[in-house]
Amino acid sequence: MCRNNAFMLASWRRLGLLFRQIRSSSLLDMFFRICYHLLSDIDWMQCEAPQFRERREESRWRMFVPAGGVLPKGCAWLFLRLVKMHESIAKRFMPRRSFFMNVRAVLFDFDMTLIDTSGALLANVNKIADHFGRPRCTRERLLEVIGYNSRDFWRALLGDERPEYGEYYVKECAPYEAAMMTPAAGAVECVAELRALGVKVGCASNRIAPLRVIRVKHLERLMDCVVGADAVARPKPAPDVLLKGAELLGCAPEDALYVGDTPIDVEAARRAGMRSVAVLASNAAETLERAGAWRIVETLREFVPLLKREGLL
Repeated sequence: MCRNNAFMLASWRRLGLLFRQIRSSSLLDMFFRICYHLLSDIDWMQCEAPQFRERREESRWRMFVPAGGVLPKGCAWLFLRLVKMHESIAKRFMPRRSFFMNVRAVLFDFDMTLIDTSGALLANVNKIADHFGRPRCTRERLLEVIGYNSRDFWRALLGDERPEYGEYYVKECAPYEAAMMTPAAGAVECVAELRALGVKVGCASNRIAPLRVIRVKHLERLMDCVVGADAVARPKPAPDVLLKGAELLGCAPEDALYVGDTPIDVEAARRAGMRSVAVLASNAAETLERAGAWRIVETLREFVPLLKREGLL
């Protein structure tokens, strides 16, 4: 009993120290955002975005978040009550905006999210397989590895990795593949509606030079930025391509959403400090749920209504 009382007293002292630091509205906003990240499904302790790394080192965070990022039990209940109270007030007076997360930007994956590339990829992979005497690929197997970086993609489908695969693809397949690709269901309407609502939109993909296909499909005018794997040091699931996209859009990662269709996309978003929305294009809902997707939609037609229901638009 004495031990519990001592723990509670230490927790309240910690809270008292925290509240003494909160002397302005900007610090109050910071406090509630911290509470939000602590209590939400964003695992900021493992995020690789620079600002999250900086926050982990700030004394203001260490003041009430002990080693390991575990919130003291004595503070958790009060934090949760404060967050819920402030959220209810925000919804009452600002019903169209979320206090905690105003979506300023949305980044989309390319393959099977913005563009249905399955037909073109299947034709290209089998063309390369026939040329080099490798086993042909099925559409089901292709969908399992869509989103892989190029090295793992070839290894998974053709059994090994050779520079000749990429060279043959660039010479014999890439010039003709755009004609076999089509925008995903609801993609054009979704992007146009987001831009009409003032949300910045970009594409962040493991594909090399995705802008070429986006131009052919006349989607460039709807994109504020396009980032491919050739523009960063590490492909997904590393967060580099997402962080680069957020930088080009001029927003913090926590103010952006990433939309993809694979567990790799979900993992990259988590490591970038973004929430992820998964589209049921190449993976089952159970797979995406296990990966940690924040929300799942069947097609991009459901994406903007989802954000409106969540109070993020």
